[in-house]
Amino acid sequence: VLFRMKAISKLVDDYKDIINIVAVSSNDPGPHPEDHPDAMPVFKTLHKLHCDYIYDADQSIAKAYQAVCTPEFYVINKDGIITYHGEFDPSHTSNDLMPTGSSLRHALDLTLIEKEINWTINSSFGCSIKWKNNG
Repeated sequence: VLFRMKAISKLVDDYKDIINIVAVSSNDPGPHPEDHPDAMPVFKTLHKLHCDYIYDADQSIAKAYQAVCTPEFYVINKDGIITYHGEFDPSHTSNDLMPTGSSLRHALDLTLIEKEINWTINSSFGCSIKWKNNG
């Protein structure tokens, strides 16, 4: 997540007045105190994340959307249908590409004009979700 945060924040700022954006933290904070809900406001402020940022305490959101990593991106249209589930962009910690959000921006733009997105799943890249022992 961290190497993309500047680009994620820029994307949020570019779209926040025309769509609803929600960031969700589903990680079990037990082994990772930085993922504790109390740390979320600091993270949000530090990275200038101007959208709702909620904690998925029982991990039900992650399970319902079959999320496996952080960050993972979904675009849901006005009818509640997922029109995109995939990568932010092709940037990766193992390549020299700068994060821009190009894949997600394209999906958002097509969804806004109600055009079908012809896409194959380009999986999100990130750390795996830290699941609770009971989940």
